[in-house]
Amino acid sequence: MNKSKTELYTAGLNNQEALEISRLGFTMGSMPIRYLGLPLMYRKLRLSDYRPLIERIASNFNYWSARALSFAGRRQLLSSVIYDSINFWTTAFILPKNCIKKD
Repeated sequence: MNKSKTELYTAGLNNQEALEISRLGFTMGSMPIRYLGLPLMYRKLRLSDYRPLIERIASNFNYWSARALSFAGRRQLLSSVIYDSINFWTTAFILPKNCIKKD
């Protein structure tokens, strides 16, 4: 393990315990962070934490609406891009209703 490329994230430790662990040579990281494109948090996600997903979907819709796509082309883009983005997030989180209903 490369200590210069590794960050250590702890939870439930007091300052003394965290200091002792940091002496091992690891950089202490702080939450929130993103891992594989998903936010990692120590609390339940809020609607604002889902903003990257909502913005990505909205930007895809805006881009596609500007192009002359057939119904079959739009269906293909929906099933491959939008569905995959949502499916990726739902494997890790339960999307709240207000995120799903977001205009």
